[in-house]
Amino acid sequence: MAAIVVIQNLVSADFLFELSYAHTEPTPTPRVKSIMNPALIINPSAGRGISSRVVKQLAEVTASWPEPPDLIYTAGPGDGMTVAAQLRQRGCPLVVACGGDGTVHEVVNGLFLSESSSPLPLFSFIPLGTGCDTARSLHLPNNPYTILRQLPAGRVVPIDVGKITFQTSRKRERNRYFINDINVGLGPLVAKRAKHPLLSWMGGSAYTIGTAIELLKPLYFPLKLQVDDQPWQDFDTFNLSICNGHYFGGGMKPCSEAGLTSGKIEALHIGPITTLEGFRYMKPIMSGREVNHPAIRIFSFSSLQIEGAEVEFETDGEIPGNTPMKITLIPGALRVNIG
Repeated sequence: MAAIVVIQNLVSADFLFELSYAHTEPTPTPRVKSIMNPALIINPSAGRGISSRVVKQLAEVTASWPEPPDLIYTAGPGDGMTVAAQLRQRGCPLVVACGGDGTVHEVVNGLFLSESSSPLPLFSFIPLGTGCDTARSLHLPNNPYTILRQLPAGRVVPIDVGKITFQTSRKRERNRYFINDINVGLGPLVAKRAKHPLLSWMGGSAYTIGTAIELLKPLYFPLKLQVDDQPWQDFDTFNLSICNGHYFGGGMKPCSEAGLTSGKIEALHIGPITTLEGFRYMKPIMSGREVNHPAIRIFSFSSLQIEGAEVEFETDGEIPGNTPMKITLIPGALRVNIG
């Protein structure tokens, strides 16, 4: 029978500050054992809340694994990072994030930001949230229980991970890692709207509605970009989408060449457009169709620096800080069991 455990603070206060979200209160955390089985990090608040029936099915399916995993439940924002860091320190062989894209973001960052010298464990993902773009980018089966049944003998694929160096609202430099995407400009505004109680229950449609609202009065941000070692360029930016994975925002795919094993990051820059042009072009842009417009540009890179206006950015559904920032690609950095 899988053990059900809760988290405990076993790392330094400075490290917890690095991993935690700004302006959140500390919450009780799961105790992580010293002798590790595989572990499922479960966000019970994912989507519209995980029912007791789902929890029971998770336990039943994983009980048949050769090494039944521990089921670890997060209690609040930042817990996924803390738990994942502890699991790496303890030498956990497989860490499975169960929730939405925000859960994946926390767990991946906990693994990479851990101060441990232990090797990275295998990673996997059980989609239980609303958007679940990570599942789409990884081409995972739609049924989470199918993924769980296949994991013990699953196929392992090394995927690329993006690294972000940025400043927080307190002007402190931090690192963050991402699998799917970063958006600068429109993206954070839409992400905030999508989390509003009036929209959050709608899943991927919340992003579509949020985008439509922001198009009514588009904002532009003066940014300076340096792509790899090329000269700096000035841009008035409506939105900059930076895509490592193929999907974001509940199924949008603006960069058709993006992929987690491509060895490059794709970017879509949208400059000044009118509200009418926004409504005309946004759907084809976000479905990956080519749009011939002078304000719309697609490019690829291994390294990108962004300066200029101080603008918030969104990554994998979270808003950790703002520009200036540097984005670099780490090819094949994370081994993922895709079932």
